Amino acid sequence: MKIQAINYITPKSTFRAQKQEPQSPLGNGLKTAGIWFGFGVALDLVTRNVCFSKSPMKNSLAINSIIASTAGAATCLSSAEKNKKA
Repeated sequence: MKIQAINYITPKSTFRAQKQEPQSPLGNGLKTAGIWFGFGVALDLVTRNVCFSKSPMKNSLAINSIIASTAGAATCLSSAEKNKKA
């Protein structure tokens, strides 16, 4: 068996992890629940005033389609920006 020396190659730039403050699982859960509760209340208020159809199902589908399209477009634009910078 032949033993060879190991040559360590040092990288040109050093990456250091940033310190993260410890996060409370309970605090994160309450924050997320509060955000979703607020979103639900706001969505309820919007759906009462916006009517695309007489059918509640069709109205719900239309509103959810608008929300999904907006979220998808925002994610697409965000990804495109990140890819441009990289």
